[in-house]
Amino acid sequence: RFGAWPHQMAPVREVAKLAPRPLLLIYGDHDPQVPLTEGHQLIEAAREPKELFVIDRTDHLGGSSAEFEGYMTRLGQFFEEALANSEGARSPVP
Repeated sequence: RFGAWPHQMAPVREVAKLAPRPLLLIYGDHDPQVPLTEGHQLIEAAREPKELFVIDRTDHLGGSSAEFEGYMTRLGQFFEEALANSEGARSPVP
C-alpha cells in the first residue's frame, strides 16, 4: 500500500537526521499498531530538541478525540516553541 514492506522501513535509524528540527512524537499508551515501546526507542535515538507526548488510555490515532484539550494545548505549545526558536532559518529534511 505504501510501496515498501514494514521491515524495509527503520525510522529509528533515520530519526537523528531530523535535528536540529524539533520533534514531537505523540503516542497512545494502548496502541496495538505502533506500541509505545517504539516511541521510546525513537525518542532515545532522536537528537534534541525532542519530546514524547503520551496520551493515557488511547489507542492508534485516538489522541485528539480522547484528550482533545490536552492534545491541542500541547500541539500549540510545540509550534509556538518551534517557530520562536527557528530564527527564520529553513533547511530541507535530509
